Amino acid sequence: MFALGDIVAQQVIEDKGKDHNFQRSLRMTIYGCCIAGPMVGTWLTFLNGIKIQHRVKGALVRLAIDQAVFPPTLNAVFLTSISLLEGRTFAEIKEKFRTSYLAALSGSYRIWPFVNLVSFLYIPAPYRPFANNAVAIGWNAYLSYLNQKALKHPAAEKHTFSEQAIA
Repeated sequence: MFALGDIVAQQVIEDKGKDHNFQRSLRMTIYGCCIAGPMVGTWLTFLNGIKIQHRVKGALVRLAIDQAVFPPTLNAVFLTSISLLEGRTFAEIKEKFRTSYLAALSGSYRIWPFVNLVSFLYIPAPYRPFANNAVAIGWNAYLSYLNQKALKHPAAEKHTFSEQAIA
């Protein structure tokens, strides 16, 4: 899903055409397969294991736990991991994290609580990963675009990012 999200970012949002950055797509693929995929799968298994008899209460408990723990963690892991795969220094990673983390987290809080609430309420547990993956293509395109904007910001040597750049 991360590779597909990056392709969407490069071809649809950034209109790169034949200038597609295959190394960037490869980094997103590696991140998705080796880090995010296992994390998300393990996390959904944990959340689906929370057994509360009342459907709405169970969905709200899962959602509260999910939103308190997972978005802050996964967004930090994404920014750090992608930066390491790009060969960034610790100082560059710290600056990218400082300037991009809140944009990623606020974007996450704009979409995932609603997606997950619908998922927890109406989609049987075995099918939730498929529903989340459908939305994740767009989310991963956003993350890929956000990461690239951080690299191309006017102060690119500092790898800074402004959320207004993508608004």
